[in-house]
Amino acid sequence: MKSNSILGLICGISLIAGGFQALGDEASGTITETGFLSLKLDEKGTIRLFNASAKNTQYAPASWRPEVGDQVKIDYNVTKSRRGDPVLAIATATLTKAGPNSIGEIKSPVTVTIVETGKTGVKAKLPKGQIVKFDYDRGKTEKSPVGWVENVGDQAIITFHSQPNRFTGKVSLVADKVEKNNH
Repeated sequence: MKSNSILGLICGISLIAGGFQALGDEASGTITETGFLSLKLDEKGTIRLFNASAKNTQYAPASWRPEVGDQVKIDYNVTKSRRGDPVLAIATATLTKAGPNSIGEIKSPVTVTIVETGKTGVKAKLPKGQIVKFDYDRGKTEKSPVGWVENVGDQAIITFHSQPNRFTGKVSLVADKVEKNNH
């Protein structure tokens, strides 16, 4: 009996010493709003704000980032802000059903229609209608045929890789090759 009391006391002290961090929990619902490293989740009529971390939050699939309308499952921890307010910190966000604005997981290469061109990349319409920006890789992006310059309305096949932005947590799609599609 005495050892159970001591064990309970040690566990209680550990929770207090741990900065009031609660054990992880789970939430599922539809994203109603996104912001800089945050999102609001509607769980059957209850809206809660969750915060992500560019360093500590994991996404599944890895190339996906939350968009309004996505249905997700979130594993989170309750932590304290610097002011002492409770914060719901996302450990893992898993896409369960892509919303109308989500690119979900796209596979490389992808056939697109160019909707905007620029010096640093192109914006293109995916087969499902979403508009996505593909960044050029600082002089390494290959164009085919050589010398081809994309125009609005052109069909192209883009081979790309995804690269997380270390500051924003968003994923950039970087074009390795942009090939004119004559079909």
